[in-house]
Amino acid sequence: MNDVAATKRVITRELALHALYEAAELEHNLMCTYLYAAFSLKDGVVAEGLAPDEAEAVSRWRLKLIRVAVEEMQHLAAVWNITSALGGSGTSGQGSTAHARPAARTSWAPTGRAPPTPARFRRESRCPIGPIHR
Repeated sequence: MNDVAATKRVITRELALHALYEAAELEHNLMCTYLYAAFSLKDGVVAEGLAPDEAEAVSRWRLKLIRVAVEEMQHLAAVWNITSALGGSGTSGQGSTAHARPAARTSWAPTGRAPPTPARFRRESRCPIGPIHR
């Protein structure tokens, strides 16, 4: 049927850890985004100029956003648990992932070089409330 032989893709520990570090950074950024959105919504009827039905809708939106943020926190915990099981190290308090720690870059990069950091993972594009938990 198919003349092309299937090639095996070997996933090394280093590649798996690299993917997990990126996943952790993504989950962290998503969590921060949802929390930022939830706490940026107007709050209250009189003080913010919302009608009672608008205030009720905003309250529902806030709860939904917070629930999604909690799910992202659970995803992040799962990623760090898997990372730990593979012998990787978390970087809590050191930035979102090993991307933020120059000394750790060669420990997980399969080529010994750090891969280029996509714009969405660069320090300047991280969570707007990031400095609060440092």
